[in-house]
Amino acid sequence: MKKLIITLVLAVGWLSVTSEGQAWQAEDWQVVGNTEQTWLVEEEQIIGVAEEQKRVSWLVLREDLYPVTEDFKFQFEFVPVQGTDHNLIWNFIDEQNYYQAHLNGGAIWVSRFADGQESLSVAKNFSINLSQSYKLEIIEQGRQVTILIDDQPIIDFTDWTSDEQSHGQVGFKLAPGAIIPVESKFTNVRVTDPKQIILPVELLKQTDPAWSELIYDTADLWSAKPTVGRWGCALTSLTMIMRFYGLDLMPDGSPTTPAAINSWLLTQPDGYLGQGLVNWWAGTRLISQISTQYSTPTKTLPKLEFAYQALDWSTRLISELTSGRPAIVQVPGHFIVAHGFNLSNNDFFIHDPFYDFTQLSHHKQVLSLRLFTPSQTDLSAIVVVHRPEVTVTIEHESGTALTQTWSEWLASDPEKEQTAPWQFTVIDKPMTGTYRFLIEGRQEDGDTKVLIYDQQAGVQDFTPAQNQTGNQELLDFELQFDKTTGAVFVNQFSWSVFLAKLANAYQTGLIDQLKFNRLQTLALTAQQADQATWSRYQTYLKNILEIIKTPQTKEKITALQAILAE
Repeated sequence: MKKLIITLVLAVGWLSVTSEGQAWQAEDWQVVGNTEQTWLVEEEQIIGVAEEQKRVSWLVLREDLYPVTEDFKFQFEFVPVQGTDHNLIWNFIDEQNYYQAHLNGGAIWVSRFADGQESLSVAKNFSINLSQSYKLEIIEQGRQVTILIDDQPIIDFTDWTSDEQSHGQVGFKLAPGAIIPVESKFTNVRVTDPKQIILPVELLKQTDPAWSELIYDTADLWSAKPTVGRWGCALTSLTMIMRFYGLDLMPDGSPTTPAAINSWLLTQPDGYLGQGLVNWWAGTRLISQISTQYSTPTKTLPKLEFAYQALDWSTRLISELTSGRPAIVQVPGHFIVAHGFNLSNNDFFIHDPFYDFTQLSHHKQVLSLRLFTPSQTDLSAIVVVHRPEVTVTIEHESGTALTQTWSEWLASDPEKEQTAPWQFTVIDKPMTGTYRFLIEGRQEDGDTKVLIYDQQAGVQDFTPAQNQTGNQELLDFELQFDKTTGAVFVNQFSWSVFLAKLANAYQTGLIDQLKFNRLQTLALTAQQADQATWSRYQTYLKNILEIIKTPQTKEKITALQAILAE
């Protein structure tokens, strides 16, 4: 009785030669040769079982549905369950014409069969163990053939027999020898063009009716149409990244969706920044919470470290995608997810949460990347968010501090509505020590925010208010930072602030030149003195200011004294 079982319960892979995310169906494969052998396709796996010594049976991807390109990568996880003869095939045209890799005993043999005759034979020593899982990749580019096992090249040769008749389909083969039964199991089967990488990122749209009409952030205060459907591109892009990494449930047990993340961000002191800008560091804190809550001894969900990159973004994006990491791409006023690339035309595959674009070239300009790297380590950062007219300088006690600066805003097209741009000045993974912050050009409370993140993305807000500094336009203060404990103020009094305010008093005629020179000289001397002596200088200067105070200058002289009183 002939026995053929080809069933499908779940998808066993995806094919990116012709499609971004094709799930295998049973009808995608065809059995060639002996149908008395068993091929089982179910539960995300393909199993071939040969219980008797009978003629050869092949399971081949159907050419009429998925023709494999001349250059390709055929990859899968392989477990030899029983027996010693396990076979992989590629460039299959018919039973007389194909290539095979034959794993038998302590070697792997590569052969080409042309019109039934073996015309190529390459062998290398390699032992396999029953029930052990191996990652295999067969890569053909031009005449070059490479076979990798567990990311190590085992066979690499130039196939001088290759010709126009040597290109065909991929699959698996049952050809048991003396030892039976033979059982081979294959999972995570993929066939790709080596010039392409496409990651299985789920496409989500901010315009999905499930959440498109929900209020986005506090957009009802600044937009005529304050919805996720209009403004939720970064929010939806972050959701796609999280779901790609298996972060499918929120801390409250609800599914991870743009609606759920929007609600969570609104509960956080730093969830949104500026005008409707998703705070990427708050996102890493959410991810960390989900990872901690839902990881198990057998399945660890990643924490994701955030990074920004603008220079040489294309090279970095290829590197990220090659490493299996999708990225968020910033284009003017919009955010999208890059999930693959095609070196044949130097373009990237994208999931655009608003437009129906599928390639990055559909957007005219790329500004930068938002990168998320699986990690269990360091989510710390120093982040100053401010209006573009505000300038920010951050210095470490060692004299150096590597900051990155960029702008973000959102634009709604075709409505032509746009949020105000905000600037980010950031130190990623800062070293322990004292940092001095010099912030100039503030006009009002709220146009600058200073956020400190520890290694678990716990946040502290160190934005000094006007009544803390006595000076709105200039902030000068120091923080002591530690990755594990966060930060504390070291000294909120600043001689720079006092000197700037003193100069303003002179320039506006409140203090004459003689008094200004005397006060400035004393303040400059104090600035260079040991900090332990500062209080003495501050008291002396306050007394001098009290002496020169007049009814007309009382208000501003008192403000100078208030700075010295800190």
